[in-house]
Amino acid sequence: MYYRNYNNGGNFIWLGILLFIALGGFRTLLLFIPVIFSFLPILLTAFFVFKLFGGISRNFRLRQHVGSSPKERSRFMELLVRILIKAVQADGKVDQRELQIIRQFFQHNLRLSQMDMTWVNDLINHALKSDQSLMSLCQEFQNFDPQAKLILLELVYQVLYADGQMARSEKAFLDQLITLLQISEYDHSRIRSNYEQRYGSSTRSAKGDDYYAVLGVSPDASSEEIKKAYKSACKKYHPDKVQHLGAEFRNVAEDKIKKINEAYSALKR
Repeated sequence: MYYRNYNNGGNFIWLGILLFIALGGFRTLLLFIPVIFSFLPILLTAFFVFKLFGGISRNFRLRQHVGSSPKERSRFMELLVRILIKAVQADGKVDQRELQIIRQFFQHNLRLSQMDMTWVNDLINHALKSDQSLMSLCQEFQNFDPQAKLILLELVYQVLYADGQMARSEKAFLDQLITLLQISEYDHSRIRSNYEQRYGSSTRSAKGDDYYAVLGVSPDASSEEIKKAYKSACKKYHPDKVQHLGAEFRNVAEDKIKKINEAYSALKR
């Protein structure tokens, strides 16, 4: 197979242009300029009508799609995106890596459909322009159970550590979020230690340290403390608690439970 293409298609195009010029093509072209300009308003109008109807069609399909989903799921998804965008904006700029983390979660972790991803991207674009306060968003989010708050907090940590470190302004945003959502220090420390193990030092943590972080206990914890932390984590992340948010979030909880079980099985030996 030859990867270099040796056909003369490009040469023939240039030859045609030269012949067009040589045979008085420009004079002929000038004759058509008034005709072209007379059709320009029609072409522009057709373009804007096409864009307008495209937007109407897209909004109609999105409205049908969102309307066919459970109301609780739609409300949770929208609030989740809006708060995550607040996390992206916490340091005063919009980092595309952070936006990609959000999209990857919905596309790969939740395995959303193409129409769902169109909706998520629309929510992201709208949230970037919104001036709704974090306080009002968190007040609405308070209606969801603690499990939903922990899913949100996990995602916020992923977004804030997208560049490998957390800025002071991002830390302030995180503290404010935890206060507004009334997340307990115990639940927060379990999630925080998991990310601090991963990003807090230049050296990679050992697998055993990761297991302790998953359960939210220190490496010198007793067997009884590990068992207690395991039972508490299982209650917090039980998949049945988020089944009303849709199968996608139930799958997220099931994946978390698998990691909790793996950590406990390794540490109880």
